[in-house]
Amino acid sequence: IASRAATTAFHPVKSWTSAVEGARSAARLLAPSSDPLSPLLTGRGVDRRASMAELELERLHHAAAKHGCTINQAFFAGAIGGIAAYHRELGSPTQRLRVSMPISTRRPGHAKAGNQWAPVRFVVPTNVDDPIERMLEMRTLVESSRREKALGFSQSIAGAIQILPSTLSSGLVGQMMHGVDASLTNVPGLTEPHYLAGASVERIFAFAPTAGAALNIGLVSHLGIACIGTLSDAAAVTEPELLNELIAAGLDEVIKVAQQRPPTERPEPPVERDEARSDTADAPTPERLSAVDTSFLRLETPDAPLHIGGVFVLEGEHLRDADGRIRIGDARRRIEARLRHIPRFRRRLSEVPFGLGRPLWVDHEGFDIERHVQLTAVASPGTHQDLLDLCAELY
Repeated sequence: IASRAATTAFHPVKSWTSAVEGARSAARLLAPSSDPLSPLLTGRGVDRRASMAELELERLHHAAAKHGCTINQAFFAGAIGGIAAYHRELGSPTQRLRVSMPISTRRPGHAKAGNQWAPVRFVVPTNVDDPIERMLEMRTLVESSRREKALGFSQSIAGAIQILPSTLSSGLVGQMMHGVDASLTNVPGLTEPHYLAGASVERIFAFAPTAGAALNIGLVSHLGIACIGTLSDAAAVTEPELLNELIAAGLDEVIKVAQQRPPTERPEPPVERDEARSDTADAPTPERLSAVDTSFLRLETPDAPLHIGGVFVLEGEHLRDADGRIRIGDARRRIEARLRHIPRFRRRLSEVPFGLGRPLWVDHEGFDIERHVQLTAVASPGTHQDLLDLCAELY
């Protein structure tokens, strides 16, 4: 505080300019969205559809780095290309889309538990046919957003919103996501082999909440594979399989063209990936829910759930006993034995009386691992589509 006071005293013009820039940045971050820009992805409902795709992570990384971009920016370009192609295939081409993406605000010294990111919105052109030009355009959009001053005090902004009556605060947060066509999420996954009750984890697919958008495309890296999970609102995306195919084709196009074309002149060095990190292992857990997480909690409604789902594909043989049955008991014991590393998984939220503060994380005395690790199945023989349908139903 003393340092800030001294800066204000000796550099009043600089301080005033910084305050004005910060206020303008906050206004851009909090500004309500209008209606969706897509003429096609307009419906909203409660049913969801899940899709999965995968590609070699190194190919995506090499294609991006060759032209001075990051994995995240190449992913952004390929996904937008696929969504634009989907519009054309269904006879509703569009010139622009409103896209949201989480930008990490985590800095050294920040608590590892809880979310340290802010959703940033872009108006993205969809008429850039050249994949490399599209990737460079995505780089410009992402890097300009990372320079927003308001990202540095997003927790303070969220805290100020919580002071408002709940109707106003939830309405303000909700208006930020209103009119978003698609959300993109990029999270680093496992870089070493992992096992569950002796069965190796072969793939991880994440399904992030649509949160008012028509779809959310999430990329999780796993042992050299980019696992892409798409969760779509069934009222907005009527042909989810076609959309999944076109997103995969869009990413493949970025990779192939980038490999064939000479490096972009004077490429800027790739910056750190723009993913949202949420590493809680071995970290002291704050007792009170953060301001940002409280905002997300208030935003959630029965029609707009914000939970995250996912699919881990495991090696089947080692997860069965001699009679061919899934060793669900062993899986439960292995998971429960490791929960001490992630104490948040054994806790629940407790509201403060009369809403005079943010909710608290408290230990759940009735915690029962059997309520959290359960067994279900699809009808034999069990196709890939059956799995996706089950995922969407559970979600």
